[in-house]
Amino acid sequence: MYVEEVPGLFLSNETPEPNPEGVASLRHAFEEARKLDIELIPIWMISHNAAEAIARAVDELDVDGVIVGVSRRNALYRLLRGQIVKGLARRLPKSCHLILCN
Repeated sequence: MYVEEVPGLFLSNETPEPNPEGVASLRHAFEEARKLDIELIPIWMISHNAAEAIARAVDELDVDGVIVGVSRRNALYRLLRGQIVKGLARRLPKSCHLILCN
Protein backbone atom coordinates (compact mmCIF):
# COMPACT_ATOMS: atom_id res chain seq x y z
CA MET A 1 0.00 0.00 0.00
CA TYR A 2 1.26 3.43 -0.89
CA VAL A 3 -0.46 6.26 0.96
CA GLU A 4 -0.09 9.86 -0.08
CA GLU A 5 -0.96 12.09 2.84
CA VAL A 6 -2.49 15.39 1.71
CA PRO A 7 -3.79 18.13 4.01
CA GLY A 8 -7.54 18.72 3.53
CA LEU A 9 -7.10 22.26 2.26
CA PHE A 10 -5.14 20.99 -0.74
CA LEU A 11 -7.66 18.46 -2.02
CA SER A 12 -9.58 19.51 -5.08
CA ASN A 13 -12.53 18.13 -7.00
CA GLU A 14 -10.20 16.70 -9.62
CA THR A 15 -9.53 12.97 -9.59
CA PRO A 16 -6.14 12.51 -7.90
CA GLU A 17 -3.39 10.61 -9.68
CA PRO A 18 -0.60 8.65 -7.96
CA ASN A 19 2.81 10.25 -8.14
CA PRO A 20 5.46 8.42 -10.22
CA GLU A 21 7.45 7.47 -7.11
CA GLY A 22 4.40 5.74 -5.64
CA VAL A 23 3.77 3.79 -8.83
CA ALA A 24 7.44 2.76 -9.03
CA SER A 25 7.45 1.66 -5.37
CA LEU A 26 4.34 -0.47 -5.80
CA ARG A 27 5.64 -2.00 -9.03
CA HIS A 28 8.98 -2.89 -7.42
CA ALA A 29 7.27 -4.45 -4.37
CA PHE A 30 4.96 -6.46 -6.63
CA GLU A 31 7.84 -7.78 -8.72
CA GLU A 32 9.94 -8.71 -5.67
CA ALA A 33 7.00 -10.50 -4.04
CA ARG A 34 6.29 -12.43 -7.25
CA LYS A 35 9.90 -13.71 -7.27
CA LEU A 36 9.23 -15.20 -3.84
CA ASP A 37 5.87 -16.65 -4.94
CA ILE A 38 4.02 -14.25 -2.62
CA GLU A 39 0.71 -12.77 -3.68
CA LEU A 40 0.83 -9.00 -3.28
CA ILE A 41 -2.04 -6.69 -4.12
CA PRO A 42 -0.77 -3.14 -4.74
CA ILE A 43 -3.00 -0.43 -3.25
CA TRP A 44 -2.64 3.33 -3.69
CA MET A 45 -4.53 5.66 -1.38
CA ILE A 46 -4.76 9.37 -0.73
CA SER A 47 -5.75 10.49 2.75
CA HIS A 48 -5.65 13.32 5.26
CA ASN A 49 -4.13 10.85 7.74
CA ALA A 50 -1.91 8.02 6.50
CA ALA A 51 -2.00 6.05 9.77
CA GLU A 52 -5.79 6.12 9.80
CA ALA A 53 -5.97 5.06 6.13
CA ILE A 54 -3.62 2.13 6.71
CA ALA A 55 -5.49 1.03 9.84
CA ARG A 56 -8.80 1.14 7.90
CA ALA A 57 -7.29 -1.00 5.15
CA VAL A 58 -5.95 -3.49 7.72
CA ASP A 59 -9.43 -3.80 9.17
CA GLU A 60 -11.18 -4.12 5.78
CA LEU A 61 -8.66 -6.60 4.35
CA ASP A 62 -8.21 -8.56 7.59
CA VAL A 63 -4.42 -8.66 7.36
CA ASP A 64 -2.14 -9.73 10.19
CA GLY A 65 0.92 -7.63 9.41
CA VAL A 66 1.97 -4.22 8.15
CA ILE A 67 5.45 -3.38 6.89
CA VAL A 68 6.31 0.31 6.92
CA GLY A 69 9.28 1.37 4.81
CA VAL A 70 10.56 4.54 3.23
CA SER A 71 13.40 5.55 1.02
CA ARG A 72 16.14 7.68 2.53
CA ARG A 73 14.76 11.18 2.91
CA ASN A 74 15.37 14.39 4.79
CA ALA A 75 14.82 15.04 8.51
CA LEU A 76 11.26 16.37 8.02
CA TYR A 77 10.20 13.20 6.24
CA ARG A 78 11.73 11.07 9.02
CA LEU A 79 9.74 13.11 11.56
CA LEU A 80 6.49 12.54 9.62
CA ARG A 81 7.25 8.82 9.33
CA GLY A 82 7.63 8.72 13.12
CA GLN A 83 4.17 10.26 13.48
CA ILE A 84 2.72 7.65 11.11
CA VAL A 85 4.34 4.82 13.08
CA LYS A 86 2.98 6.23 16.37
CA GLY A 87 -0.48 6.56 14.82
CA LEU A 88 -0.36 2.99 13.54
CA ALA A 89 0.79 1.65 16.91
CA ARG A 90 -2.33 3.23 18.47
CA ARG A 91 -4.78 2.19 15.75
CA LEU A 92 -3.76 -1.32 14.67
CA PRO A 93 -5.40 -4.32 16.31
CA LYS A 94 -3.23 -6.01 18.96
CA SER A 95 -3.06 -9.12 16.74
CA CYS A 96 -1.50 -7.17 13.82
CA HIS A 97 2.30 -7.12 13.51
CA LEU A 98 3.98 -3.80 12.71
CA ILE A 99 7.34 -4.19 10.98
CA LEU A 100 9.56 -1.16 10.31
CA CYS A 101 12.08 -1.20 7.45
CA ASN A 102 14.55 1.43 6.39
